[in-house]
Amino acid sequence: MATRAQLLKLALFSGSVSASGNTIAQPSGSLSYGLAFAPVSYRWHALLNKRFPLEGATTAKAKATMVMKRMAIDQTLFAPLATGSFVVCMGLLEGLTPTELAERVKVQYPRVLVAGYVLWPAAQLINFSVIPLAYRVPFGSTVSLFWNTYLGWSNNKLVPP
Repeated sequence: MATRAQLLKLALFSGSVSASGNTIAQPSGSLSYGLAFAPVSYRWHALLNKRFPLEGATTAKAKATMVMKRMAIDQTLFAPLATGSFVVCMGLLEGLTPTELAERVKVQYPRVLVAGYVLWPAAQLINFSVIPLAYRVPFGSTVSLFWNTYLGWSNNKLVPP
């Protein structure tokens, strides 16, 4: 399990990458979302590791089954929550009213979730199968550079000029 110092390093790395992606796509990038998200993401990966261990899998088929289970649970449970959190947090950081925030969620959430299903299953298959636990958040953060650019662009597109 990661120490507090390691989680802080993960948070700073993830926050920096998140801010980079947002800054590329929109001038008002948000470092705070990436900072807050990294420890949650690490703990989620640790839970998946514990629940679906690769170490006990003795055959390639058994390992592939565990990786697929990790990816399926991740995309079924975590992806919708992470996407919703992003949409809501960005709306709150932009100072949207409750009505504007509800409209943002209604419009943006399904589009972003579906777009995420194009990128994240493949990235998570790599992450869960060959990346050690300590490096999964940095790997995900690196993929997130491109994802956050898309999210920032998508979010910015909805904000009236």
